[in-house]
Amino acid sequence: GYYDRTLKFLRLRRHWRKPRLVGIAYELQKFEQLPSQPWDIPLDAIVTEKSVYNIRQLKL
Repeated sequence: GYYDRTLKFLRLRRHWRKPRLVGIAYELQKFEQLPSQPWDIPLDAIVTEKSVYNIRQLKL
């Protein structure tokens, strides 16, 4: 939604070094899998009160 529209420029700027995108959430909000849409901007990591989840490593 909102953040996807705000960060859409990242897909268009191929020559820039992209910033690391980190989301903040509570552990109880964690899901094994979420549906994604073509306009979704993926995060690099998610930080909760219990852990830091490196999303790129989890997808390997």
